[in-house]
Amino acid sequence: IPELRLLIAGDAAELPMPFVGERSELPRLRQSLDEMLDLDPLTVLYCHGGDIHSADLIRHNIWYFDEAERRCRHILGHRFDERQDITPEALEWPLEAVLPPGTTLADVDFDFYCRSHKRAVAAVGRWVRAVSPTN
Repeated sequence: IPELRLLIAGDAAELPMPFVGERSELPRLRQSLDEMLDLDPLTVLYCHGGDIHSADLIRHNIWYFDEAERRCRHILGHRFDERQDITPEALEWPLEAVLPPGTTLADVDFDFYCRSHKRAVAAVGRWVRAVSPTN
């Protein structure tokens, strides 16, 4: 709602990261996060954002995917079997390390977001391979 600088993000951004579907969705998901931030909202309503109502969670989600891409590019360029999906363990990047500042594991559904983190990292890894097969 532009007049109120209110953004209803729903599930498009969430704590600690949005759910990632197939790899074809990844570029659009990341673009959507950028577009939401470009709206410069004062208040953001998330379906899964805990007590966060600022655009900081969108910024964190953008950081998450940028960092996942950076880590995937690094590992693919150095020491990773190209036939395997990349995992958070391979990146030495546990769920605790991806939480926004001031957030703890008690603030999220640990089992769901561990699986979501694993799925997102694998999707980013597949996407990196697809767009730059020689890394």
